[in-house]
This record gives sequence, C-alpha cells and structure tokens, in this order.
Amino acid sequence: PYTTLFRSISRENRFKVSGKAIPDEYANLVQSVSLPGIQFHTSLYRNVGHGKKYINNAFYSDLTITFFDTENQDVQFYYKTWINEIYQNGQFQYKDEYTLNRGLIVTKLNRQNEISTIYTFDRLFPIDVSDVSLNQSSANTASILSVTLAYDQWS
Repeated sequence: PYTTLFRSISRENRFKVSGKAIPDEYANLVQSVSLPGIQFHTSLYRNVGHGKKYINNAFYSDLTITFFDTENQDVQFYYKTWINEIYQNGQFQYKDEYTLNRGLIVTKLNRQNEISTIYTFDRLFPIDVSDVSLNQSSANTASILSVTLAYDQWS
C-alpha cells in the first residue's frame, strides 16, 4: 500500500509553463511557479456578548514566477516593458489594454511526464518585478528574477 501512495504523491519539479505571459524563449528559464492559495476575509459580528467572526469575502493570492535571467536581463526587460505599458506618463491604462486572456497555462506532470492537471490564468498582468541582486561574493550563482502577476480568474 505504501508503494502505491508514494507513486501518487505530487512532485513539485514536474511542470511546464506556456501562454502569452511567458514568451517561448523564456519558458525554459522558469525555476518555480507559486500557484495561488485561497484566504477568507472575515468581519466581526456582535449582538450580545463577545463577537463572532463570519466570512465576508474570498481572496486568491497572486501568482509568482521565478526565473533564471539571461546575461542581458532579457526576462527583466520583457516584464518591465509590460509594466511601462500599464503605467505611461503618470497614468494607468485601461485594464483591457494590458491584460492577457489565457495569459498563462501551468501544466502539472506526473512521474511518467503525463499531464495530471492544467491551470489556466485569465486576464493576467504583472504587478511586481523583483529587485535583482548583484553580489561580488556570489561566484557562479545564477541571476534570479521573480515576477508577481495578478489575474481575474483561474481554473
């Protein structure tokens, strides 16, 4: 019974990414993807005595993708260009102009490299491009860049 259970445990290193939010030449540079979790927001209700919490909203966390960047910082340049399209001359553009439908597809694979789950993110846009650390004492260390993306829905 343990062998069957062990084979069915999800492996976090078995995935592929594709879609408009990641150009094909950068898909192989993806180190990790943090799939969204869910959080309930609560309020306090008090009629008599001490208060009681109730759920008033559900919130899905943002999507974070971590890349190995190229020597010319091509990945960083791509996402900063997208952010600059969102915010031009001190003004934000209309959301329809900077979001991508079916912007990202994350395909989870099993141990046999067969598709086990597909996650699709719609109306996707970047909200944060991380700082890039430069360090003289980090010889032979890859440059890492994280991009946080918001989305309207996912399935």
